[in-house]
Amino acid sequence: MATVREIAAKLGVSTATVSRSLNDSSDVSDELKSKVVSEAKRIGYRLPRSKRLVRPMTIGIAFMNRTSGPKFLGYDAAVWAGVARGASQYKAEVMLIDIDPHGSQSELDRVMKYRGLDGLVLRIDDETRYMVERLAEYDLPVVVMADHGDVEGVSYVYCDSKPPCYAGVEHLIHLGHKRIGVCHNHVMDGDHYDRIEAYVQALKDEGIAYDPNLVVPASIDLNGGARALNRFMSLPDPPTALFVIDPLLVVGVFRRAHEIGLKIPNELSIVGFDDDMLRQMTIPAYTAVCQNAPEIGYQSGVEICKRIQQQLVDESFKIRLDAFLEINDSTAPPPSESVRITPQGQRILA
Repeated sequence: MATVREIAAKLGVSTATVSRSLNDSSDVSDELKSKVVSEAKRIGYRLPRSKRLVRPMTIGIAFMNRTSGPKFLGYDAAVWAGVARGASQYKAEVMLIDIDPHGSQSELDRVMKYRGLDGLVLRIDDETRYMVERLAEYDLPVVVMADHGDVEGVSYVYCDSKPPCYAGVEHLIHLGHKRIGVCHNHVMDGDHYDRIEAYVQALKDEGIAYDPNLVVPASIDLNGGARALNRFMSLPDPPTALFVIDPLLVVGVFRRAHEIGLKIPNELSIVGFDDDMLRQMTIPAYTAVCQNAPEIGYQSGVEICKRIQQQLVDESFKIRLDAFLEINDSTAPPPSESVRITPQGQRILA
């Protein structure tokens, strides 16, 4: 498929100059416009949207992060709804696109060509990050949600959760906790790296040694949280507090704690993560780093439609939203003696 980058490379100009030329911008000389148009025709490049049949904008949204899968978890449903709400401001349609990261180039070309997309919104993780550069080659505006990077021409919308994550771990330390475990998604993305970095930095700044045994990856489901709690509490020197950086893992930890009679926060303190209002639905309500998932989607939908409408396909952007720490009832000073359980989840009596 012919691209703006091919035209730019052939003529020795920037992709932005090619885009302005194709859109008849007054900033470009008539001579250069003529060269760009001639080269575009030669390689079979499709004309900009304004030169084609007018129709509603179509925004594709692709979830290429493994935690979405067939279950389509709460966070992804929330950002999808946000994208649809933002796109509706421009009367644009939002279409769920199934992109196989392991498919051939011809298969990818077929999906991108016949869907008639004007823009693409993505959810990725470490295993599909390489796809961003491949998809950016299609001369459509591309927005990556809940991650941040520096791929040329690609835009990013995310929450900066590092400061409140640092504050959450610091909160536990100031309560007196020295053994603090962290539970994270077994498939990482940019947001999760930020949260882990905040955890490590808070320990370092407070003079607490980092212990790799207290860092436990888990599958993003209720059983993942339960298994993580079993692993933490069966350590020879178990933690007295946990920092759990995914909402569904938090619920799994709470359920398992209830099953084995582990009292929160008297015997184990928890700082979790929340994308909506889940923190108010547990007993007790849990202390959480909070972000607004629908707003991430909304900003992605609005900004991508704005750039399509204004013919700013090559103008990328980064939007960083704020997250915050909310102190609730799941944290307290550490118990006089740590609670231990067997690897099978049976409580060990002192």
